[in-house]
Parts: sequence; C-alpha cells; structure tokens
Amino acid sequence: GLRIATHLDLDTLVPTILTTVRTALGCRDAAVYLWDGRTGTLREALPPRSRDAGRYVPDPSRGTAKWVIENRQVLTLEAAVSNPELAAATAGDARRPAGVAPLLAGNELLGLLVADDPERTGP
Repeated sequence: GLRIATHLDLDTLVPTILTTVRTALGCRDAAVYLWDGRTGTLREALPPRSRDAGRYVPDPSRGTAKWVIENRQVLTLEAAVSNPELAAATAGDARRPAGVAPLLAGNELLGLLVADDPERTGP
C-alpha cells in the first residue's frame, strides 16, 4: 500500500500496481484495465505486448468482467467454479482468469485488475 500511495500519476502507478500484484500472488500475468463510465468500455492501461497474446481480456458486456463491474466485488476462478450461480454468470468467457478485482475510489469504478496464473490462490 505504501509503495502504491507514493505514485500520483498513471504512468508510474500502473506498473507499480502490476509489480506488486505479480510479487504478492506470484502471478505470471497481471493487467489493469481502465473504465470509461460514459461509454461503458474498458481499455488496457498499458500497451499490450506480443507475449500477452491469448490472455484474458475483460469484456464489460458479459462474463466475469460484467459480474465484477455490476457487483463491485473480487471474483476468483475458484469461486466461479465452486458456486453454480457464479459459474453461470461467467460462462460467457472463452477463458476465465484466476481473479478479477474492481479498482474503486469510494463506490466509483476506476477499472479492473486482472490476475492470472498465480502460484497461490485465495482472496
């Protein structure tokens, strides 16, 4: 939290968030998508790299991303697999990531944090 709080602009904040998530969860992959409430769209905060091909890209109109945006809660693959209601809500995804978390300021949605291929699972 202290490391993230020292950054005031997105150019340094997003890489710090991603490094922190990868380190804390032992993730192979993590991404931040910024929410545009006017258009109801998400855009990746950092330019995609060639090694990112094939990874989960959230679609705010269906599946995991839609559920997280509507409910403002973290959704893990573990929860989606073990809960029939969540499994049905996320069935529209071609593939599901290990976890998607809303990025919030108060109750305002700023974006989504996607974590995939973690060494450890859990909230």
